[in-house]
Amino acid sequence: MHNSLARNIILDIDSYKNDHGNMLPANTEYIFSTIVPRRGNRYTNIVKSMGPQYVIREYLSQRVEPWMLDEAEQELREQGFTFERERWEYILAKYDGYLPLEIRAVPEGMFIPVGVATVTLVNTDPKCAWLPTYIETMFQRVCWKMTTVASLSADLYRYLDDMVEKHCGVRGKVNFHL
Repeated sequence: MHNSLARNIILDIDSYKNDHGNMLPANTEYIFSTIVPRRGNRYTNIVKSMGPQYVIREYLSQRVEPWMLDEAEQELREQGFTFERERWEYILAKYDGYLPLEIRAVPEGMFIPVGVATVTLVNTDPKCAWLPTYIETMFQRVCWKMTTVASLSADLYRYLDDMVEKHCGVRGKVNFHL
């Protein structure tokens, strides 16, 4: 029995990603995937990286459990996709449900030029080459929101600090006013 409100990481994807593993060339052992901000906003071409630690802690530190396979199989079949149950059973058996991934990220809060990778993902088991791109959607969705809010907030802070300096002749007083 499971908590009906528990997150099922197998289903926390764009459903079509489930079939992508079948499209890999034969003998593909490793996939290196990146998350790259593609554009800034109209005021800047830098972003403030946020979110990877949250994704790792709240999503990827969770073990895949047998009930998740059952739920995912039913849901994906109802959507017309084939569920590759053996892949997930392998992860359950070999890794106790933890995903065999290596994740690297720039430090959170760091300003990064648009077009530079903020996160990289690679599978650590050659039998799981399908995994990095499978979870990439979830990773992007969560990090995009957090990076967007952090970047816009930083831009607003800089703008307000510039205006305080322009009108009052001092910098660094924005925190007091906010």
